[in-house]
Amino acid sequence: MEYPSCTALKLTSREGKPYWFRTCDIGNSIWEQGAHIVSFPRGGVMPLVGRPDHVCTHALVGMSYTTSDTWLMDAVNDAGLAGGLLALYEATSLSACEEDEGVVGMEIVSYLLSTCGSMEEIREAARRVRILDVPIPEGRSAATMHCMFLDETGSCLILEAADPDRPGQFTLYEENLGLMTNSPPYPGQLD
Repeated sequence: MEYPSCTALKLTSREGKPYWFRTCDIGNSIWEQGAHIVSFPRGGVMPLVGRPDHVCTHALVGMSYTTSDTWLMDAVNDAGLAGGLLALYEATSLSACEEDEGVVGMEIVSYLLSTCGSMEEIREAARRVRILDVPIPEGRSAATMHCMFLDETGSCLILEAADPDRPGQFTLYEENLGLMTNSPPYPGQLD
């Protein structure tokens, strides 16, 4: 099977500073699909699906290519955390769960970067949250995504919910190459 080849990776400058880098090779123009920059201020409301009154603990700016400003492909927050989504066709998600644990898959970057100020906080939240199906006009669709986060120290974390025995639950890959593509799941990418 051939997949579009979006890639997220950590680049390190000669001075040793880490940078977030991303390609978006989805086969058509994201600009023609309405790509735009979105920002949410600290203390502002971010109307997440199922959490319409979510208040941002951290300010963030990112890019969306849908009409939903909360579906961010990539973003960075005021604590220096950067992250993004890539396609994972083998991903799992749930139709519902406890209200305070569920986050719609396409909003996980928005949720984590608006609430977390460190990589440790992202780890804690990733162990607690469950990925929910994505609402679409026809009903709901599986959340076919995984994500990668980077902090100012160069620490990199990959999160994917791809285990059919644990639908919607993240596996955390802390020992990684600082590189992630679209499908397959991360262990398959290493192969």
